[in-house]
Amino acid sequence: EPLRIYTNKDILQDLNKFKFPLSFKPGEKWDYANINYCLLAEVVEKVSGQKFKDYLQKNIFSIAKMFDTYLLKEYPQRQNDTNRVQNHQLIRLYSEIPVDIENKNFGFFNIRTYRYSGFNGEGNIVSTTNDLLKFDQMLYSGKLLKSSTLEEAFTPTKLTSGDYANADINLGKASYGLGWFIFDDLTNGKIVWHTGGRPGVLSIFLRNISKNQTVILLDNTFSNGVYKNGVNAMSILNNAEPSLIAKRSIAEEYGKVLVSKGIDSAFFKFQQLKDDTMYYFLNEDDMIRLGEELLEDKSLKGNNNLELALEVFKLNILLFPNNSNAYDWNVYSWYAYALAQVGRKEEAVWLYQKSLKIKPNDEVKKYLEELLKSK
Repeated sequence: EPLRIYTNKDILQDLNKFKFPLSFKPGEKWDYANINYCLLAEVVEKVSGQKFKDYLQKNIFSIAKMFDTYLLKEYPQRQNDTNRVQNHQLIRLYSEIPVDIENKNFGFFNIRTYRYSGFNGEGNIVSTTNDLLKFDQMLYSGKLLKSSTLEEAFTPTKLTSGDYANADINLGKASYGLGWFIFDDLTNGKIVWHTGGRPGVLSIFLRNISKNQTVILLDNTFSNGVYKNGVNAMSILNNAEPSLIAKRSIAEEYGKVLVSKGIDSAFFKFQQLKDDTMYYFLNEDDMIRLGEELLEDKSLKGNNNLELALEVFKLNILLFPNNSNAYDWNVYSWYAYALAQVGRKEEAVWLYQKSLKIKPNDEVKKYLEELLKSK
């Protein structure tokens, strides 16, 4: 059903059907999961007897006069909202110009932007900076929530071990309360915040509840550094030096040179960037994604996508020889898959076997068995 839009009911059906176990005992650890907010929206509907959108409209949007805020799935009925921007993103790491990903089918992006647009609770709300500022100011009034409820929400959660829930996501040491991140550093006041993102859009909403300061950033091109720029803006408001640097992915810059100028120029660029740890970062996930995208891209000039993909996977093995946690496949299995595509079966077999020794994987095992049969 390629045109089907999933809803919270699908989550409930799958949880009941597959009986997924808990990742850990309640209170033992902390981890963020969007699915929990979908379940919370279901609880709201059950307790209130209202649809989630109606509950939001009655108890938040109307009270705060947030007239330009609504659930994404309502957009088809609000075609008069001509000011709503379309979300854009680079469809590949080596792309130069972000494209409108809402009106085109870009595989994974289309799944997230269209088929997941019916989920409630975890996001999928259209809003504006003006409306979010109204929401921010209304939280101080007591008309949305009691002060005691807000105080509980802004209090770091303690685990059964007695430690606070560590919620550090590279923006500074933070804990988690009820729906809010809370910075540990209280030098400039108590700052609570949350981030949001889906393909083509990123947002961050910070509130210094000690000084009634607010920073809201909405971005519709999935720009690098949006979250850190928001935290830096809050620092500037408090006459503090901005301390966060939005590092760029080496895989992104390396990939652009690889596609435009070739293997040798790209390798030289890679060597330059890997020493600049202040402004660039390197991780296995991005490098594997780069190779995977090249494997799939038949539009490259000279039809040399396989050659470039092989170069990336070969470099990955040199960079991450013992790593096994990236994606479902590791660097050896991806290199093996690429080699099999160009007929280098013996090398591919050896690499698949190496991959399985590091991390068992049924899909990799299947590819290996098929390759052995074809030899």
